[in-house]
Parts: sequence; C-alpha cells; structure tokens
Amino acid sequence: MRRRAWLVALTLTACAPAVQSPDRTTDLSPQATQNVLSSFSAAFATLGLQVQTVQGTVTTPSTDEALLDVVRRFKESAPGFCPLAQQSFFTDTSGQQFLTVLGLGQEVTFLIYDRLNPAGLISVIGRGTVRSPVGVKTCR
Repeated sequence: MRRRAWLVALTLTACAPAVQSPDRTTDLSPQATQNVLSSFSAAFATLGLQVQTVQGTVTTPSTDEALLDVVRRFKESAPGFCPLAQQSFFTDTSGQQFLTVLGLGQEVTFLIYDRLNPAGLISVIGRGTVRSPVGVKTCR
C-alpha cells in the first residue's frame, strides 16, 4: 500500500505542469522613458507627432508571452486606431528598439519596445497628435 501511494505521488508530481513565476512589471523611471522616446525623435519629427502622454514599464523576465501581453494591452487601449498608411513601423539606429504607430484622425498612439535590454522587456506606450489627419490602413 505504501509503495502504491508513493507511485501515485511520484506520477502526479512528474505529470504536473511546471509552475512558472509570473511576470513582474514595474514603472520605468521618467528619465529612462525620455531616453527611450529620444531614440525615435527623428520618426516623431517626420510624422509631426506631438507626444502628450507616455507610460514606460519594465517586465521581467523578457519572454514572448510578456511581449504578447504588452502588444495586447496596447491594441486594447486604442480601439478604432489603425496602422498608418505610409509608415507605421520604425527601428532605432541600433536595431534593438521598435516603434509601432497607429492613427485615428489627428490622434496617434504608439508602442516602443526593447526585448534585448538586460533589465527586461522595456515598453513605452504613448498618445499624441499630428498636424493633419493621418491616412491609415484598413484594420481587421
């Protein structure tokens, strides 16, 4: 009987899914957020984008799931916004940070992310305006 209980316990333990520690998200400092934004100052100038609000975060560990969660939250926070028709995706000069811009009339929302930062997944979500209404692609 003892042997049977031990085998049941061993089987249940071996077959149980691995417990993963949940992602931990903390606010990015205002200075670090500004540093991330400055990486895309040329893109913002080209678009005529005036940044109004930003929120930077660091998620550890930097996993595919963490990035998918950031992208999902970004899309959910911008109903009706669609990718810009001319160019909606940019990379910084290092090729490590990425910017996605969505528009709706003269309003834009953007996501900047950096998966390779040793501190974790860096993400900055912001809103702003442009001088004239932007053309957008059809959204799904």
